Amino acid sequence: YYTAHTLRGLDGLLFLYINTYLMLQAINMLTIFLNFAALMFLQTIDNVALKVCLDGYWTRSLQECAEDVVELKFAFRQRHGFHCLRGRSSILWALAAYALMVGFWAKVHFID
Repeated sequence: YYTAHTLRGLDGLLFLYINTYLMLQAINMLTIFLNFAALMFLQTIDNVALKVCLDGYWTRSLQECAEDVVELKFAFRQRHGFHCLRGRSSILWALAAYALMVGFWAKVHFID
């Protein structure tokens, strides 16, 4: 449970890191748009693979696994330790993205 959520959060932070890094390293606007188009293409590959599995173009076991993934529901546990953060996760992600952008800005302008 904790490992899955930690890895999913790390996945989101790394995606923000890569986006911000590519945006700040771009020389002109065309490069920025091309980088984001390439990242969107890579992001949709997993959705295409899931759809192909659901349609049964690969093996039956992969189709059953894809159906299990689509039907998966997360059970939210009642926790008393972090009840003050309930409903504020989008604010935390925005603050993390802002901190990454400021860090990259500082790296580009002051460290190099």
